[in-house]
Amino acid sequence: MTEYDPDCLTDSKVWVNNHRLPAGDVDLYMRKEGPLDVTRYVEGKFASPWNDEDFTKYFNLLPGNDPLVSESQDLFDTLRVDVRDTQDTEDAKEDGTVDEEDEGNIYHTQFMGVVTGVGSSISKNEKEWAFRARGPGMFVDKIPASKTFTNGSTQNILRYVKQQIEGKYPFEISVDNTNESFNFDTNPGINLVEGAINQLPLLGNYEIPGGSKTFKKNQDTLEDVLTWLDDKVGIRLWFEPTPNGAVLVGTDTPTATEHNAHYLDGETYILNNDALVEINPVNTLTVKSKVTDSLGVDGVFEIKEIKTGNEYNIAKVRHQPLYEKAGRREFIAAPDALSDADTKNGLVNEAKSMLKTEIDEATGGDMSTLLNVPVKPYDTIVARPTCVKSDGSDVDPVTYEVSRVHHEIKAGGVSRTNLNVGLHAALGDIEKVSVETEKV
Repeated sequence: MTEYDPDCLTDSKVWVNNHRLPAGDVDLYMRKEGPLDVTRYVEGKFASPWNDEDFTKYFNLLPGNDPLVSESQDLFDTLRVDVRDTQDTEDAKEDGTVDEEDEGNIYHTQFMGVVTGVGSSISKNEKEWAFRARGPGMFVDKIPASKTFTNGSTQNILRYVKQQIEGKYPFEISVDNTNESFNFDTNPGINLVEGAINQLPLLGNYEIPGGSKTFKKNQDTLEDVLTWLDDKVGIRLWFEPTPNGAVLVGTDTPTATEHNAHYLDGETYILNNDALVEINPVNTLTVKSKVTDSLGVDGVFEIKEIKTGNEYNIAKVRHQPLYEKAGRREFIAAPDALSDADTKNGLVNEAKSMLKTEIDEATGGDMSTLLNVPVKPYDTIVARPTCVKSDGSDVDPVTYEVSRVHHEIKAGGVSRTNLNVGLHAALGDIEKVSVETEKV
Protein backbone atom coordinates (compact mmCIF):
# COMPACT_ATOMS: atom_id res chain seq x y z
CA MET A 1 0.00 0.00 0.00
CA THR A 2 1.51 3.33 -1.01
CA GLU A 3 0.66 6.68 0.57
CA TYR A 4 -0.36 8.07 -2.84
CA ASP A 5 -2.81 5.35 -3.77
CA PRO A 6 -6.26 7.02 -4.15
CA ASP A 7 -7.96 3.71 -3.35
CA CYS A 8 -6.44 3.56 0.13
CA LEU A 9 -8.43 4.53 3.22
CA THR A 10 -6.92 8.02 3.56
CA ASP A 11 -8.11 10.99 5.61
CA SER A 12 -8.53 13.35 2.65
CA LYS A 13 -9.53 13.48 -0.99
CA VAL A 14 -8.17 16.28 -3.19
CA TRP A 15 -9.81 17.32 -6.44
CA VAL A 16 -8.45 19.75 -9.05
CA ASN A 17 -10.96 20.85 -11.70
CA ASN A 18 -13.12 17.87 -10.59
CA HIS A 19 -10.27 15.37 -11.18
CA ARG A 20 -9.09 13.49 -8.11
CA LEU A 21 -5.36 13.67 -7.40
CA PRO A 22 -3.25 10.89 -5.83
CA ALA A 23 -2.59 13.20 -2.90
CA GLY A 24 -0.09 12.80 -0.08
CA ASP A 25 0.17 15.05 2.98
CA VAL A 26 -2.27 17.98 3.06
CA ASP A 27 -2.25 21.03 5.37
CA LEU A 28 -5.52 22.96 5.66
CA TYR A 29 -5.58 26.29 7.53
CA MET A 30 -8.56 28.30 8.81
CA ARG A 31 -7.96 31.60 10.59
CA LYS A 32 -9.74 34.60 12.13
CA GLU A 33 -7.58 36.78 9.90
CA GLY A 34 -7.64 38.32 6.46
CA PRO A 35 -10.32 40.12 4.42
CA LEU A 36 -13.17 38.17 6.07
CA ASP A 37 -13.70 36.93 9.61
CA VAL A 38 -12.59 33.42 8.62
CA THR A 39 -10.24 32.70 5.72
CA ARG A 40 -9.02 29.35 4.37
CA TYR A 41 -5.74 28.26 2.81
CA VAL A 42 -4.43 24.84 1.79
CA GLU A 43 -1.16 23.33 0.62
CA GLY A 44 -0.22 19.76 -0.12
CA LYS A 45 1.51 17.22 -2.33
CA PHE A 46 0.51 14.78 -5.05
CA ALA A 47 2.21 12.19 -7.24
CA SER A 48 2.51 12.48 -11.01
CA PRO A 49 2.81 10.45 -13.11
CA TRP A 50 0.93 7.78 -11.18
CA ASN A 51 -0.26 4.46 -12.60
CA ASP A 52 0.85 5.71 -16.02
CA GLU A 53 -1.37 8.83 -15.79
CA ASP A 54 -0.06 12.40 -15.91
CA PHE A 55 -2.08 14.34 -13.33
CA THR A 56 -0.36 17.66 -14.06
CA LYS A 57 -2.39 17.89 -17.27
CA TYR A 58 -5.45 18.82 -15.20
CA PHE A 59 -3.85 22.09 -14.05
CA ASN A 60 -4.38 25.06 -16.35
CA LEU A 61 -1.78 26.93 -14.32
CA LEU A 62 1.09 24.72 -15.50
CA PRO A 63 2.98 25.66 -18.69
CA GLY A 64 1.73 23.76 -21.69
CA ASN A 65 -1.86 23.65 -20.46
CA ASP A 66 -2.97 26.79 -22.28
CA PRO A 67 -6.57 27.57 -21.20
CA LEU A 68 -7.05 29.60 -24.40
CA VAL A 69 -6.86 26.43 -26.45
CA SER A 70 -8.60 24.20 -23.93
CA GLU A 71 -12.33 24.68 -24.20
CA SER A 72 -13.06 22.01 -21.62
CA GLN A 73 -11.27 23.77 -18.77
CA ASP A 74 -11.71 27.08 -16.98
CA LEU A 75 -9.08 29.79 -16.83
CA PHE A 76 -8.65 29.28 -13.09
CA ASP A 77 -7.97 25.96 -11.44
CA THR A 78 -10.44 24.97 -8.72
CA LEU A 79 -9.29 22.83 -5.81
CA ARG A 80 -11.53 20.99 -3.35
CA VAL A 81 -10.52 19.07 -0.26
CA ASP A 82 -12.81 16.55 1.42
CA VAL A 83 -11.73 15.36 4.86
CA ARG A 84 -12.64 12.40 7.03
CA ASP A 85 -13.35 13.01 10.71
CA THR A 86 -11.45 10.97 13.32
CA GLN A 87 -14.54 9.42 14.87
CA ASP A 88 -15.85 8.38 11.47
CA THR A 89 -12.45 6.89 10.64
CA GLU A 90 -12.42 4.78 13.78
CA ASP A 91 -15.93 3.54 13.05
CA ALA A 92 -14.88 2.56 9.53
CA LYS A 93 -11.85 0.68 10.81
CA GLU A 94 -13.88 -1.18 13.40
CA ASP A 95 -16.45 -2.56 10.99
CA GLY A 96 -13.84 -3.07 8.23
CA THR A 97 -15.89 -1.41 5.52
CA VAL A 98 -14.23 0.75 2.90
CA ASP A 99 -16.84 0.64 0.17
CA GLU A 100 -18.21 3.67 -1.64
CA GLU A 101 -21.35 3.92 0.45
CA ASP A 102 -19.40 4.16 3.71
CA GLU A 103 -16.97 6.66 2.24
CA GLY A 104 -19.93 8.88 1.33
CA ASN A 105 -20.95 9.04 4.97
CA ILE A 106 -17.59 10.06 6.37
CA TYR A 107 -16.02 12.62 4.00
CA HIS A 108 -16.86 16.30 4.39
CA THR A 109 -16.00 19.26 2.17
CA GLN A 110 -13.60 21.49 4.11
CA PHE A 111 -12.11 23.59 1.33
CA MET A 112 -13.14 24.99 -2.06
CA GLY A 113 -10.88 27.55 -3.65
CA VAL A 114 -8.55 28.63 -6.44
CA VAL A 115 -5.10 27.17 -7.09
CA THR A 116 -2.44 29.85 -6.58
CA GLY A 117 0.66 27.72 -7.11
CA VAL A 118 1.74 24.32 -8.41
CA GLY A 119 5.14 22.86 -9.21
CA SER A 120 7.82 20.37 -8.30
CA SER A 121 8.17 19.81 -4.55
CA ILE A 122 11.42 20.15 -2.59
CA SER A 123 11.39 16.38 -2.08
CA LYS A 124 14.00 14.21 -3.77
CA ASN A 125 11.13 12.22 -5.22
CA GLU A 126 10.94 13.39 -8.86
CA LYS A 127 7.32 12.26 -9.09
CA GLU A 128 6.19 14.42 -6.16
CA TRP A 129 4.49 17.77 -6.88
CA ALA A 130 3.30 20.51 -4.54
CA PHE A 131 0.23 22.79 -4.71
CA ARG A 132 -1.21 25.80 -2.89
CA ALA A 133 -4.74 27.20 -3.00
CA ARG A 134 -6.79 29.97 -1.38
CA GLY A 135 -10.46 30.15 -0.51
CA PRO A 136 -12.70 32.90 -1.96
CA GLY A 137 -12.58 34.87 1.30
CA MET A 138 -8.96 35.79 0.60
CA PHE A 139 -9.83 37.63 -2.63
CA VAL A 140 -12.63 40.05 -1.66
CA ASP A 141 -10.03 42.75 -0.98
CA LYS A 142 -9.19 42.66 -4.70
CA ILE A 143 -12.75 43.43 -5.92
CA PRO A 144 -13.56 47.19 -6.12
CA ALA A 145 -16.73 48.53 -4.48
CA SER A 146 -18.68 51.53 -5.75
CA LYS A 147 -21.99 52.04 -4.01
CA THR A 148 -23.89 54.39 -1.70
CA PHE A 149 -26.12 52.75 0.88
CA THR A 150 -28.88 54.93 2.34
CA ASN A 151 -30.86 53.44 5.22
CA GLY A 152 -29.32 50.13 4.21
CA SER A 153 -30.20 46.66 5.40
CA THR A 154 -28.18 43.48 5.57
CA GLN A 155 -30.31 42.06 2.76
CA ASN A 156 -29.58 44.72 0.15
CA ILE A 157 -25.91 44.99 1.17
CA LEU A 158 -25.30 41.25 0.76
CA ARG A 159 -27.28 41.33 -2.48
CA TYR A 160 -24.85 43.97 -3.77
CA VAL A 161 -21.87 41.86 -2.65
CA LYS A 162 -23.27 38.84 -4.49
CA GLN A 163 -23.68 40.89 -7.68
CA GLN A 164 -20.05 42.02 -7.53
CA ILE A 165 -18.78 38.52 -6.81
CA GLU A 166 -20.72 36.74 -9.55
CA GLY A 167 -18.43 35.60 -12.33
CA LYS A 168 -15.25 36.29 -10.34
CA TYR A 169 -14.79 32.68 -9.20
CA PRO A 170 -14.83 29.48 -11.27
CA PHE A 171 -17.44 27.88 -9.01
CA GLU A 172 -20.85 28.69 -7.58
CA ILE A 173 -21.05 31.46 -4.96
CA SER A 174 -24.26 32.08 -3.05
CA VAL A 175 -25.32 34.35 -0.21
CA ASP A 176 -27.69 33.34 2.55
CA ASN A 177 -28.79 35.93 5.10
CA THR A 178 -31.91 34.26 6.43
CA ASN A 179 -32.30 32.96 9.95
CA GLU A 180 -33.08 29.46 8.74
CA SER A 181 -30.83 26.43 8.50
CA PHE A 182 -29.04 25.59 5.25
CA ASN A 183 -30.31 22.91 2.92
CA PHE A 184 -27.59 22.06 0.40
CA ASP A 185 -27.92 19.79 -2.62
CA THR A 186 -24.60 18.05 -2.12
CA ASN A 187 -22.79 15.70 -4.46
CA PRO A 188 -23.42 11.98 -3.86
CA GLY A 189 -21.02 10.65 -1.28
CA ILE A 190 -20.19 14.05 0.26
CA ASN A 191 -21.86 15.43 3.38
CA LEU A 192 -21.54 18.68 5.24
CA VAL A 193 -20.41 18.29 8.82
CA GLU A 194 -23.39 18.18 11.12
CA GLY A 195 -23.29 21.18 13.42
CA ALA A 196 -20.74 23.12 11.33
CA ILE A 197 -23.01 25.48 9.42
CA ASN A 198 -26.25 23.61 8.89
CA GLN A 199 -27.09 24.33 12.53
CA LEU A 200 -25.45 27.74 12.80
CA PRO A 201 -27.76 30.61 13.84
CA LEU A 202 -27.76 32.74 10.71
CA LEU A 203 -28.11 36.43 10.11
CA GLY A 204 -31.57 37.94 9.84
CA ASN A 205 -32.42 41.06 7.84
CA TYR A 206 -31.31 43.94 10.07
CA GLU A 207 -31.47 47.63 9.32
CA ILE A 208 -28.09 49.37 9.48
CA PRO A 209 -28.06 52.13 12.15
CA GLY A 210 -27.22 55.58 10.83
CA GLY A 211 -27.40 57.54 7.61
CA SER A 212 -25.77 56.92 4.24
CA LYS A 213 -22.42 55.32 3.53
CA THR A 214 -20.51 55.73 0.25
CA PHE A 215 -17.86 53.39 -1.12
CA LYS A 216 -15.67 54.54 -4.02
CA LYS A 217 -14.10 52.10 -6.48
CA ASN A 218 -10.80 53.98 -6.58
CA GLN A 219 -10.22 53.40 -2.86
CA ASP A 220 -12.68 50.80 -1.52
CA THR A 221 -13.16 47.06 -2.02
CA LEU A 222 -15.70 44.44 -0.98
CA GLU A 223 -13.56 43.89 2.10
CA ASP A 224 -14.40 47.43 3.20
CA VAL A 225 -18.11 46.85 2.61
CA LEU A 226 -18.18 43.59 4.58
CA THR A 227 -16.00 44.97 7.40
CA TRP A 228 -18.33 47.96 7.68
CA LEU A 229 -21.33 45.61 7.82
CA ASP A 230 -19.54 43.51 10.44
CA ASP A 231 -19.03 46.42 12.77
CA LYS A 232 -22.29 48.27 12.25
CA VAL A 233 -24.49 45.26 12.99
CA GLY A 234 -22.13 43.35 15.31
CA ILE A 235 -21.84 40.16 13.25
CA ARG A 236 -19.23 37.90 11.67
CA LEU A 237 -19.09 36.97 7.96
CA TRP A 238 -17.18 34.30 6.04
CA PHE A 239 -17.36 31.90 3.08
CA GLU A 240 -18.29 28.34 4.03
CA PRO A 241 -17.21 25.73 1.43
CA THR A 242 -19.69 23.35 -0.16
CA PRO A 243 -19.09 20.51 -2.64
CA ASN A 244 -20.17 22.82 -5.48
CA GLY A 245 -18.77 26.18 -4.35
CA ALA A 246 -19.15 28.41 -1.31
CA VAL A 247 -21.80 30.25 0.69
CA LEU A 248 -21.28 33.66 2.28
CA VAL A 249 -22.73 33.22 5.75
CA GLY A 250 -23.36 35.80 8.45
CA THR A 251 -24.21 35.29 12.08
CA ASP A 252 -24.33 37.24 15.32
CA THR A 253 -23.66 33.98 17.20
CA PRO A 254 -20.41 32.64 15.71
CA THR A 255 -19.57 30.71 18.90
CA ALA A 256 -22.64 28.50 18.62
CA THR A 257 -20.76 25.17 18.36
CA GLU A 258 -19.16 23.71 21.50
CA HIS A 259 -16.73 20.79 21.65
CA ASN A 260 -15.80 18.89 24.80
CA ALA A 261 -12.57 17.12 25.69
CA HIS A 262 -12.56 13.33 25.68
CA TYR A 263 -12.03 13.19 29.46
CA LEU A 264 -15.19 15.31 29.87
CA ASP A 265 -17.23 12.73 27.96
CA GLY A 266 -16.75 14.60 24.67
CA GLU A 267 -15.52 13.42 21.27
CA THR A 268 -12.56 15.82 20.94
CA TYR A 269 -9.45 13.83 21.88
CA ILE A 270 -6.91 16.28 23.34
CA LEU A 271 -3.31 15.34 22.55
CA ASN A 272 -1.64 18.49 23.91
CA ASN A 273 -2.72 21.72 25.59
CA ASP A 274 -0.38 24.53 26.61
CA ALA A 275 -2.97 27.33 26.51
CA LEU A 276 -2.99 29.47 29.62
CA VAL A 277 -5.99 29.77 31.91
CA GLU A 278 -5.69 33.55 32.09
CA ILE A 279 -4.82 34.75 28.61
CA ASN A 280 -5.47 38.50 28.59
CA PRO A 281 -7.50 40.59 31.01
CA VAL A 282 -8.75 43.11 28.41
CA ASN A 283 -12.46 43.56 29.11
CA THR A 284 -13.49 47.16 28.33
CA LEU A 285 -13.34 49.47 25.31
CA THR A 286 -14.25 53.10 24.71
CA VAL A 287 -14.91 54.39 21.20
CA LYS A 288 -15.36 58.00 20.10
CA SER A 289 -17.51 59.13 17.17
CA LYS A 290 -16.77 61.85 14.66
CA VAL A 291 -17.82 65.42 15.42
CA THR A 292 -21.16 65.84 13.66
CA ASP A 293 -24.90 65.97 14.13
CA SER A 294 -26.09 62.54 15.12
CA LEU A 295 -29.17 60.55 15.93
CA GLY A 296 -30.07 59.97 19.52
CA VAL A 297 -32.26 57.27 21.02
CA ASP A 298 -35.53 57.83 22.84
CA GLY A 299 -36.71 54.42 23.97
CA VAL A 300 -36.80 52.20 20.88
CA PHE A 301 -37.07 55.11 18.41
CA GLU A 302 -34.22 56.97 16.73
CA ILE A 303 -34.65 60.76 16.85
CA LYS A 304 -32.61 63.66 15.49
CA GLU A 305 -30.24 65.04 18.11
CA ILE A 306 -29.41 68.71 17.53
CA LYS A 307 -25.93 69.56 18.79
CA THR A 308 -24.52 72.95 19.65
CA GLY A 309 -20.80 73.47 19.09
CA ASN A 310 -18.22 70.80 18.42
CA GLU A 311 -19.53 67.70 20.20
CA TYR A 312 -19.05 64.00 19.78
CA ASN A 313 -20.36 60.78 21.31
CA ILE A 314 -18.29 58.35 23.32
CA ALA A 315 -19.44 54.78 24.01
CA LYS A 316 -18.08 52.38 26.60
CA VAL A 317 -18.70 48.63 26.30
CA ARG A 318 -17.60 45.76 28.50
CA HIS A 319 -17.30 42.00 28.38
CA GLN A 320 -19.00 41.23 31.68
CA PRO A 321 -17.63 37.69 32.36
CA LEU A 322 -14.01 38.85 31.86
CA TYR A 323 -14.72 41.94 33.98
CA GLU A 324 -15.95 39.74 36.82
CA LYS A 325 -12.96 37.40 36.42
CA ALA A 326 -10.65 40.43 36.75
CA GLY A 327 -12.16 41.29 40.14
CA ARG A 328 -14.46 43.92 38.60
CA ARG A 329 -11.48 45.97 37.45
CA GLU A 330 -11.44 47.64 34.07
CA PHE A 331 -8.67 46.72 31.66
CA ILE A 332 -9.25 49.05 28.73
CA ALA A 333 -8.25 48.20 25.17
CA ALA A 334 -7.44 50.93 22.60
CA PRO A 335 -8.89 53.86 24.59
CA ASP A 336 -8.50 56.24 21.64
CA ALA A 337 -10.41 54.11 19.12
CA LEU A 338 -12.36 56.20 16.61
CA SER A 339 -15.51 55.54 14.61
CA ASP A 340 -17.40 57.25 11.79
CA ALA A 341 -20.71 56.16 13.31
CA ASP A 342 -23.30 58.93 13.30
CA THR A 343 -25.82 57.26 15.60
CA LYS A 344 -25.46 56.15 19.18
CA ASN A 345 -26.78 52.68 18.33
CA GLY A 346 -24.26 52.36 15.51
CA LEU A 347 -21.44 53.51 17.79
CA VAL A 348 -22.32 50.92 20.42
CA ASN A 349 -22.51 48.11 17.83
CA GLU A 350 -19.13 49.10 16.44
CA ALA A 351 -17.59 49.28 19.90
CA LYS A 352 -18.82 45.77 20.71
CA SER A 353 -17.39 44.41 17.47
CA MET A 354 -14.04 46.13 18.08
CA LEU A 355 -13.78 44.79 21.64
CA LYS A 356 -14.51 41.29 20.40
CA THR A 357 -11.65 41.64 17.92
CA GLU A 358 -9.31 42.93 20.63
CA ILE A 359 -10.09 39.92 22.83
CA ASP A 360 -9.76 37.47 19.92
CA GLU A 361 -6.30 38.78 19.09
CA ALA A 362 -5.14 38.15 22.66
CA THR A 363 -4.67 34.43 22.05
CA GLY A 364 -2.60 32.60 24.57
CA GLY A 365 -1.69 29.09 23.57
CA ASP A 366 -1.90 26.02 21.40
CA MET A 367 -3.88 22.82 21.57
CA SER A 368 -3.65 19.62 19.51
CA THR A 369 -6.36 17.03 18.99
CA LEU A 370 -6.93 14.02 16.83
CA LEU A 371 -8.25 15.09 13.43
CA ASN A 372 -11.45 16.97 14.27
CA VAL A 373 -13.23 18.10 11.10
CA PRO A 374 -16.17 19.94 12.71
CA VAL A 375 -14.01 22.42 14.63
CA LYS A 376 -13.63 25.88 13.08
CA PRO A 377 -12.66 29.39 14.21
CA TYR A 378 -15.09 30.90 16.75
CA ASP A 379 -16.02 27.43 18.05
CA THR A 380 -15.45 26.76 21.72
CA ILE A 381 -13.61 23.84 23.32
CA VAL A 382 -14.20 22.93 26.95
CA ALA A 383 -11.06 21.38 28.44
CA ARG A 384 -8.79 21.52 31.44
CA PRO A 385 -5.39 23.20 31.07
CA THR A 386 -3.92 19.76 30.47
CA CYS A 387 -4.27 16.95 27.93
CA VAL A 388 -5.03 13.98 30.19
CA LYS A 389 -7.56 13.26 32.88
CA SER A 390 -5.17 12.47 35.74
CA ASP A 391 -2.96 15.58 35.62
CA GLY A 392 -4.79 18.64 36.82
CA SER A 393 -8.01 16.72 37.34
CA ASP A 394 -8.90 18.97 40.27
CA VAL A 395 -8.75 22.06 38.06
CA ASP A 396 -12.06 23.30 36.72
CA PRO A 397 -12.50 23.09 32.92
CA VAL A 398 -11.84 26.22 30.90
CA THR A 399 -13.88 27.33 27.89
CA TYR A 400 -11.45 28.22 25.12
CA GLU A 401 -12.34 29.92 21.84
CA VAL A 402 -10.64 28.83 18.62
CA SER A 403 -8.74 31.46 16.62
CA ARG A 404 -6.79 29.29 14.18
CA VAL A 405 -7.27 25.76 12.87
CA HIS A 406 -4.60 23.69 11.14
CA HIS A 407 -5.74 20.28 9.93
CA GLU A 408 -2.46 18.37 9.53
CA ILE A 409 -3.63 15.49 7.34
CA LYS A 410 -1.14 12.67 6.91
CA ALA A 411 -1.25 10.19 4.06
CA GLY A 412 0.68 7.82 6.30
CA GLY A 413 0.60 8.16 10.08
CA VAL A 414 -1.67 9.94 12.54
CA SER A 415 -3.54 13.02 11.31
CA ARG A 416 -4.22 15.76 13.84
CA THR A 417 -5.82 19.17 14.25
CA ASN A 418 -3.64 21.93 15.73
CA LEU A 419 -5.49 24.85 17.31
CA ASN A 420 -4.57 28.33 18.45
CA VAL A 421 -7.01 29.25 21.20
CA GLY A 422 -7.86 32.13 23.48
CA LEU A 423 -10.24 32.73 26.34
CA HIS A 424 -13.85 32.47 25.18
CA ALA A 425 -15.60 35.82 24.78
CA ALA A 426 -18.98 35.70 23.07
CA LEU A 427 -20.33 38.73 21.23
CA GLY A 428 -23.55 38.36 23.17
CA ASP A 429 -21.71 38.82 26.49
CA ILE A 430 -20.46 42.29 25.54
CA GLU A 431 -22.72 44.94 27.07
CA LYS A 432 -23.15 48.69 26.75
CA VAL A 433 -21.91 50.52 29.82
CA SER A 434 -22.65 54.09 28.74
CA VAL A 435 -23.04 56.47 25.81
CA GLU A 436 -22.28 60.13 26.48
CA THR A 437 -21.93 63.34 24.51
CA GLU A 438 -18.82 65.42 25.13
CA LYS A 439 -17.30 68.61 23.78
CA VAL A 440 -14.09 68.71 21.78
